[in-house]
Amino acid sequence: MLTYNMDVTPESVWKRTTPSEAELAQPYYCTEAGVFYAQQHFSTARTDKESYLLFYTLRGAGLIEQGESHVELRTGQALLLNCRTPQSYCTAPGQSCWHHYWVHLDGAGVAAMEPLLLPGKKLTPVQLTGVKMQEYFEMLLGQMERSTVDSMVTAGLALHEMLALCARSILAEAETTSARQVILQAAETLDNQREESIEGQIRECTAYAEKNGITIVKHYIDRAISAKTDNRPEFQQMIKDSDKKLFDIVLVWKLDRFARNRYDSARYKTQLKKNGVKLMSATEVISEGPEGIILESVLEGYAEYYSADLAENVLLPKSTRAARRKLSVNSGWKILWSTRPCNL
Repeated sequence: MLTYNMDVTPESVWKRTTPSEAELAQPYYCTEAGVFYAQQHFSTARTDKESYLLFYTLRGAGLIEQGESHVELRTGQALLLNCRTPQSYCTAPGQSCWHHYWVHLDGAGVAAMEPLLLPGKKLTPVQLTGVKMQEYFEMLLGQMERSTVDSMVTAGLALHEMLALCARSILAEAETTSARQVILQAAETLDNQREESIEGQIRECTAYAEKNGITIVKHYIDRAISAKTDNRPEFQQMIKDSDKKLFDIVLVWKLDRFARNRYDSARYKTQLKKNGVKLMSATEVISEGPEGIILESVLEGYAEYYSADLAENVLLPKSTRAARRKLSVNSGWKILWSTRPCNL
């Protein structure tokens, strides 16, 4: 059963053909195709049809519904629909038009691509760039009324290329998403454990404590949790224990192990100071005077800069990152600090 409201402008095109036996044996063939300059009240609903339907939106947006799945198909997006279960489509609410190409197609090649283009039977719009899709639709419409071997091959190739464009876009998006996840995981690992392992940090802190007559009463270790956040169980326990006067020094490998943003650093250092606890770095020599205050603020600022810069740059294309590095080198600024007191 088919119901529709053909609210389309006169320049719209609707072509039909009856495939020959030779065409039905091809991996891709079509029975109907067109370009509809659909207006606000355009709509179609059907119970079933033995074919697939491929849309491509030129302007405006369409609303496609099938079962519990419904999507808006916006400008530059394509969508494959299996018409063997009830479906409906119309100009999307709030849109004045839905100008779109469409084609009813079928064949073993289309069926083979369905799992990719309709993952889990879910309607999946595909964003395409350029005008290739439009070119292939025009090529297809140009062959519809011919009945030659050449037109059959040309139409089949056009259908294949249209589906291939959609497939390549989906695969590229999946690859980008996967790469982004891997990069983020790797960056977080590097951010958490960069420069020295936890064990290496403990060795250096222990050596520093022994050299300076400091007795270590407890280790507070949050493994694989970045100092960008204060939501660290062992860190919070250390702050609570400082209230109990269990120790009078907190020794860290570097100040960025304590906190990597200036707000947290100032907040918790103030709390430690109220409890009579001093924060010390095993690898950064910070004097007690004004120079030490400046150096400590520079170190805290650099730690926050590093985290922000890493988050901003980790997903940039390699060429963009290289350009930024070149710009930074040529711009003539540097961040310098000394491990010895400076005369300012």
